[in-house]
Amino acid sequence: NIGINLWHWTFGDSQQMDGVPIVHTYTANGQYTVTLYATSIEGCKDTITSFVNIYGTNAFAGNDTIAAANQPIQLQATGGISYEWSPSDGLSSTSIANPIATVSGNKTYYLKAYTPGGCESYDTINIIIFKGPEFYMPTAFTPNSDGLNDVLTPFLIGLKRFDYFAVYDRYGKQIFYTTKEKKGWDGSYKGRQQPIGTYIWMAKGVYFNSVNSVPTIRNGSVMLLR
Repeated sequence: NIGINLWHWTFGDSQQMDGVPIVHTYTANGQYTVTLYATSIEGCKDTITSFVNIYGTNAFAGNDTIAAANQPIQLQATGGISYEWSPSDGLSSTSIANPIATVSGNKTYYLKAYTPGGCESYDTINIIIFKGPEFYMPTAFTPNSDGLNDVLTPFLIGLKRFDYFAVYDRYGKQIFYTTKEKKGWDGSYKGRQQPIGTYIWMAKGVYFNSVNSVPTIRNGSVMLLR
C-alpha cells in the first residue's frame, strides 16, 4: 500500500470499481475472474488476478407428476451441488440428483439441496397415482374459446411411449392426427370449425409394463358441443 495512488478492480461480472478497501456484491452463482491493478505515484503498474466462487442453492424437485401404480418415475433435482431425498421408501437412492421412484399410492417426496458451503434449500414433489396404465379421454368437450374444455387431449397414465392420437368424423374421415403427447384437437379441420356431433378418437402407445413393448390401441367416442 506504500506509494500507491490508484487501485482499480474488475469483478468478472462487467462491474468495475476504484479504491481500497471495496465491497462488491454478486447477484448470480458462478466462478468470477477478479483482476486488480494498482498504480504508484511514480506511474508504475502491477496486476494480480484471482477467482471468486459464488455458491447458491435454489432446490427444485421437479413438477408434480401423475403415474400408474408401480410405474418407475425418474426424478431430477436441480438447484444445488448435492442432494438429499426423503422418505427413502420407493426410491432407488436418497443421495443423488436423479433417483427412480416406484410407488403404489400417492406419495410426496422432500428434497434438500446443498452448496459446498453447507447452505440449504428445500422443495417437494407430489406423485399422484391413477388406475392404469390407460388412456383417459373425456366424453365431451366445448371448443368455444371460453378457456374451459376447449381442446380434446388424451390423459396418459403409465405410458413409456406415445405413438399417436387421431380423431375421425362420423364418415370415418381423419380430421386430426398428432404424435405429440400434449397436443390436442381444437374442434377444427383445415381452419374450419367442425359441427356439433359425435366423433371417434383413437390413440396408440406402449404401456410401461408391456411385455416386449407391444403397443396398445384404444378408441372411443366424444361429443363436440358449443
